[in-house]
Amino acid sequence: MLLQVDAHYKEIMSRAVQDTKAMVVLSQPGMLEKLLQSQSLLENIQKGLNEYLEKKRIYFPRCVYGRAAKLLCSFFDLSHQ
Repeated sequence: MLLQVDAHYKEIMSRAVQDTKAMVVLSQPGMLEKLLQSQSLLENIQKGLNEYLEKKRIYFPRCVYGRAAKLLCSFFDLSHQ
């Protein structure tokens, strides 16, 4: 899921570099669908990550788990190395 969002982002940014006018970039075919799909995927990722962290907090109450967004960024950085 995260790779799909990343691919959408890279495609959007590559189009934005070609023409920096927001209306031109946003009016390209399929742009709204990609943005909506990316938003939905990110919401699903966030929900799953929150559930995972909650389970860890229950089983290991003494451990400190950072915010979900920080953990997600760390995972994403590791997956691209």
